[in-house]
Amino acid sequence: MAKILFLHDNLANAADTVLTASSSNSEWPIANLQNIWPTYCHRTASLGSPDYWAWDLGSALPVSFVILWNHNIRSAATVKLQADDSSNYGSLIHDITLAYGTHRDASKIVYYFSTPQSIRYWRITALDAGNPDGYHRAGHAFLGVPFQPRYSYARKGGAVVDPSTILLSDGGQPSVYEKDAYETFSYEFSAATPADLVSLIASFKVVKKGRPFFLIEDNADRLNTIHYVRHLADFNYGPMAGRYKSFVLPVEESR
Repeated sequence: MAKILFLHDNLANAADTVLTASSSNSEWPIANLQNIWPTYCHRTASLGSPDYWAWDLGSALPVSFVILWNHNIRSAATVKLQADDSSNYGSLIHDITLAYGTHRDASKIVYYFSTPQSIRYWRITALDAGNPDGYHRAGHAFLGVPFQPRYSYARKGGAVVDPSTILLSDGGQPSVYEKDAYETFSYEFSAATPADLVSLIASFKVVKKGRPFFLIEDNADRLNTIHYVRHLADFNYGPMAGRYKSFVLPVEESR
């Protein structure tokens, strides 16, 4: 069974990381890309040739996942992931073309290195001159290394939630304030090693219930099984056979 990945430790949001872009709309600044809510996004001032988002991690730190969430880059665009030891990107260590349907889709980019790459400077470039929006958008990013427990979840439940508000007039006529539906998931773990439990508790203490994080159910199908979620409940765990623990993680999609 595929093992779940937790992406809690985000270098893109670290205090020492310096974030820059090819340009910025003054009402949608680059600082928005480090905001935890992906709808509170960054926009370029116009369409560049190409546009880019760049991260200076402050030192060469290990990265195995690079994620860009809530973008508007079209399928025909030329999109690259680049990394270098120099801020001028003059002698690229990586210059990877991100293929549509493999590394990216209409709203997200997910790239994975099987061996973590310890490099200081990273950027994503996008050349999409005919984009009808007239700008490039990005809502949130992740750079870092995931945590993978020894045993994956045993069962998964889910629901689609409609948060729309319905009010009835005195005559009984409904008035509807429609909101976007979202999904909730519940992952049941039947066996967690003591070491994994320590790591998961430490991660929960960082994100708690208010801070979203990325989660990938199956790294072999990462583009289709990635979620940006937040915890819905406290981290409760119970005994099982021997030293192993069982627990359930209910989460909801961040929106």
